[in-house]
Amino acid sequence: MSHDQLFKDLLRTFFYEVLKVFKPEIAEAIDPESITFLDPQTFTDIPAGQLRIADAVAQVRALEGTPELVLIHAEVQADDESEIGHRIWEYNVLLDIRNGKPVISIALLPFATRGGVSLAHYSRMAVGQQTAGVYYGRIAMRGLNAEEYLAGESLVGVALAALMRPPGGDTVELKLEILQRLAASGLDEARLFLLVNFVESYLPLEGMEAVTFQNKLQEEGAAAVKTLELTWADPDATGRNRTRNRPGVAEGKRSLLLDQIRTRFGVVPERLADRIAGADDEMLTRLSYQVVQAQRLDEVTG
Repeated sequence: MSHDQLFKDLLRTFFYEVLKVFKPEIAEAIDPESITFLDPQTFTDIPAGQLRIADAVAQVRALEGTPELVLIHAEVQADDESEIGHRIWEYNVLLDIRNGKPVISIALLPFATRGGVSLAHYSRMAVGQQTAGVYYGRIAMRGLNAEEYLAGESLVGVALAALMRPPGGDTVELKLEILQRLAASGLDEARLFLLVNFVESYLPLEGMEAVTFQNKLQEEGAAAVKTLELTWADPDATGRNRTRNRPGVAEGKRSLLLDQIRTRFGVVPERLADRIAGADDEMLTRLSYQVVQAQRLDEVTG
């Protein structure tokens, strides 16, 4: 499983919602309509330096005070977190130097169990003196209580509960409750599929848990979840998930992509709109990545 990719997809689609869930003080201080994703690439030096690619870098407009424009950098680390502080510091400095704007960094740690949501500090020391340092948001997913996020209004928080400690240790009930909330959400198919795919990836059930879950799907009141599960898990002859290729999902992805282009560049040229209208799922995904990384519209249309 590509943890980075799962979170990148989530952040590109629900960036502001993720901030509201874990860093509401930041979400309240910025204009959600101002969020623009920037090129995540930086170099440690030019021309011979090493390439660094951050997971997500967004420019936002502060509602009050100065500076007016700031960057929010989100980094995902699924494995050993011992080096995350240095990694965050390096990205923070490089992005600040390249863009000339202050950077707020957040580390998303899917499998970390200690600390919950906290403010962490990394520093470099020499001869007993701090020579460099950065404060950053640290979110240890496994250390959070799923019950708190299941009770919240945010559907993103509900989906992310798949990574958290289940109430009473019951992963079957946790998965059922998450999917019930998502099935009743009214989200368009593209966004719904993204959240369901996240849940299925991080909360798989095996053995007796899988049997118990299937039994519960047969009970009264679980029809919506059963339909959601069957739709998500029904592969076509190529082995790819049929939901990815359903017209509703494709239209949802096209709509998201067009909104993304209008937000970044203000207009969708006719040639590009025609290209999107005829694009398959794979092409839509490639175009979405191009839009995130492009600095000019012709980099997408070319």
